[in-house]
Amino acid sequence: MTARRLPATLHLWSGDFASQQLAFAHLLDSAEERGQVLDLDAVEVIPISEAPRRLAAYLGSDLPSFSGPVIVLLAAPPGSPAPFGDTGHLRYEGGLPGHVLRAGTAWA
Repeated sequence: MTARRLPATLHLWSGDFASQQLAFAHLLDSAEERGQVLDLDAVEVIPISEAPRRLAAYLGSDLPSFSGPVIVLLAAPPGSPAPFGDTGHLRYEGGLPGHVLRAGTAWA
């Protein structure tokens, strides 16, 4: 199956975590507390030092500024609302239009 570039809503949070594993654990806990389920295949945890390079594939070269040392990105179908806003460890930076590589021709 070929990966295709699909339109997406990219939900972005910033925060501070000692490890990528702790960021993922916090995401899962935050979603569960709100009755949401996250597709972890659609999540990226990105150190701010790598943000320009790693976010360019999703957002192009016009990147927003962030308030924390770690960026959490959740790719979702266009128009999808964020599963949650601010948490005890994350600040919701907003949802932006972008693109994501997915297998197939549509969101599953």
